[in-house]
Amino acid sequence: MITMEKQKLKDALIRLSVLKNVDISDKVDKIVNAKTILDVGFRCPCCPDDREMACISKKCYNEIQQNGVCHCGLFKKKYESKV
Repeated sequence: MITMEKQKLKDALIRLSVLKNVDISDKVDKIVNAKTILDVGFRCPCCPDDREMACISKKCYNEIQQNGVCHCGLFKKKYESKV
């Protein structure tokens, strides 16, 4: 796999978060850096060998819904304010 440029990867992850209606955490730059160094693309940098564990995959999305955050901490459950 050709390593994605950091900004392109970050932009793609932000677009994914909008599409899936989840928030992106303030760890985005650190996680994008790790993904780039490890050359894992959209796979989880914590579990790069787990093909089911990729950004906003079913497994990732279920973690967000159950735990409020995905395994690596990149995506968070969107909470609506009750004002």
